[in-house]
Amino acid sequence: MAINKIVLMIVIFSSLNVCLDGLFNLNLIKNISSMFGGSQNIIEKILSIVILVSLIIFAINPDLYEPYNSETCMPQPKEDIEPNGNLKMTNIRKLPPFAKVVYWGSIPKQDINEVADNEAIAYDIYQNSGIATATYLGDVSLRYVQPIAYKDKSGKIIPPHIKYRYWLKDKGMFSKIYKVYLTNK
Repeated sequence: MAINKIVLMIVIFSSLNVCLDGLFNLNLIKNISSMFGGSQNIIEKILSIVILVSLIIFAINPDLYEPYNSETCMPQPKEDIEPNGNLKMTNIRKLPPFAKVVYWGSIPKQDINEVADNEAIAYDIYQNSGIATATYLGDVSLRYVQPIAYKDKSGKIIPPHIKYRYWLKDKGMFSKIYKVYLTNK
C-alpha cells in the first residue's frame, strides 16, 4: 500500500534527522524550512506535525512492522482443507461470492496459558491453516484448532487470532490480510 511506504519513509527520515542532529548538529528539518524562506517556525511545525502523524500511523498499523502480515505472507495453497483436531469455528461475512479464503493461525494450543516466544515459533509450518470457499452470499466458516498467543518483537503478547485473505478473482490477486481475534475457549 502506497500510504504505508510513505509513512515508513517519513519515519526513517525523522530517525535520520535525529541522528544527524545529535552527531553532527545538522538538522534537516531546519535546513529544509530555510530553503523556503518566510517564517521558518511555521514550516518546521508543519514538518513536525507530518512526522508526528506518520509516527502515530506507524505505531497503530501492524502491517508496517509485523512480517507475518506482509503482502506476500500466506501458507502453501492447497485444495479446500482444514486442520485436524478439536476444531473451533469462526464465521466471516460479506466476502465476494464463492471467494477462496486462505486462513491460518498459530500452532494449536496445548495448555491454556501457553505463549510462544516469537512469531516464527508460533506459526511454525502453518499446520493450523486451511482453505475454504465462501457461499453465494459471501459467508464462509473458518475451522481451526484454538491457536496459542505469542510474543512480538517488543515482547508484547499478541492474543490468539486467525489471519485470512481471499482471492480477488477479477484481479488475479489476494486481498490484504485480515485478523480475527479469538476468545479463549
